[in-house]
Amino acid sequence: EVRFEIPKGSLLKNDLAVLNIVAANKWARPIYFTNSRADLGFDQYIRRDGLSFRLIPVANSRVNTDWMLTKAEKTFAFGNAEKKGVYFDEENRRHLNTIRSAYAELAIDLATQNRKEEAKRVLDKADKMMDQSNFAYGMTGRGNQHNSNSLMFLEACYMAGDSALVEKVSRSVKTDLQQQIRYYNSLSGTNADNMGEEKRMADNYLRAMDQMQSAYNPRIQIPGKLMAPADSTAPKAAKK
Repeated sequence: EVRFEIPKGSLLKNDLAVLNIVAANKWARPIYFTNSRADLGFDQYIRRDGLSFRLIPVANSRVNTDWMLTKAEKTFAFGNAEKKGVYFDEENRRHLNTIRSAYAELAIDLATQNRKEEAKRVLDKADKMMDQSNFAYGMTGRGNQHNSNSLMFLEACYMAGDSALVEKVSRSVKTDLQQQIRYYNSLSGTNADNMGEEKRMADNYLRAMDQMQSAYNPRIQIPGKLMAPADSTAPKAAKK
């Protein structure tokens, strides 16, 4: 069974449809979601199974570790992203980000279980299967979501103790964020005001990278000077 309280004061038809499926299914068939948030009160029962998320009657089981490890190493494909010169438009980059995030979450789960060699193996495959000339770690995108995903991948690298990938990912993301800051600083008047939120976001991500490096391994020195000012709204990496 799953015990939960609906966190909303009102429900839309799609919410009612989902709740009806959950109530009527009685665990006869698996129920899957495309992300980990159903926003109906039972998110703690949603577990990552590869690229999808399954509703299970076990709270806070975030990743189906061994099952997903087999799929990540032997089944997943990357659509020729490892071949130089293959172009991916914005929609296909979004799908590649989904795959990269899945590998990062699996690596984090493995590292948390002190299975760091397996975590390194997972991260190394994801890195090799997405050539930087096609799909760099640092890339400007809508809402800076691309760099946000890469920061999660970076945290996985820190947790696995993969210093080579830490440097590679950090260098790429930091270069892109610093280029963004230089562009925003070149603006004035209304243009500067309109891009104020984007600049703040880039500042915060640079700050988060600095905090992450200090929290996980202060001995790993990543080339390049951080430009972000102190900002209490910056995301903070938890010390492990």
